[in-house]
Amino acid sequence: MRKNSEKGRVKEAVPKDNDEAARELLELENGLREAAQRGVMELFNAVRAARSEGVVGIKKTNDRDYDVEERRFRTMEAATTKRQREAKGYLDALRGAI
Repeated sequence: MRKNSEKGRVKEAVPKDNDEAARELLELENGLREAAQRGVMELFNAVRAARSEGVVGIKKTNDRDYDVEERRFRTMEAATTKRQREAKGYLDALRGAI
């Protein structure tokens, strides 16, 4: 039963016996993470610009639901920035260990 549940899983993503392969894999992962972070930040910046400038047909409103959603967005944006800093620290620590 256990063999079926573990079928297709990658148990070790970073090879322990080959330092060069591990370094290449970590560099690839770092590049993908950076690309994803850039994309998320560009998306948030575009949404912020669209909301503040009234672009894309969004008008200022005194709607309570809008205010709640805007606060949620700001909270999510702050959490994303925090996570980005944490990820950078983690990657710097990994680089220092290699």
